[in-house]
Amino acid sequence: MHYAIYGRCDHGLSIDDLTLERLDVAFRPDNPEACVWIESDAPSVLRVSFDVDAVSDEDAISQGLQELESLTKAAEVRGHSIEITVMTDDHWAAWSPDRGPSL
Repeated sequence: MHYAIYGRCDHGLSIDDLTLERLDVAFRPDNPEACVWIESDAPSVLRVSFDVDAVSDEDAISQGLQELESLTKAAEVRGHSIEITVMTDDHWAAWSPDRGPSL
């Protein structure tokens, strides 16, 4: 099944333009559809969007978490995932560390 993934990762400190550029270059360089940006009202929160193929909502959430972890490691930026939302044409599901999956 095809999923659109939206993720949020909190870095604890404001993300500067140079760091955002490093993150943008590191994030799925072979996929021009993938996006990376800073949340406008929370400059320490990085947002990403991309698509994946997954067998279930749980698998899509897991892939989203792995992508965020890989991104922060590749760009050498500390941070922790605070939300993953996965969507198909028919439904959506979300994950956060305090609530777990909401399917």
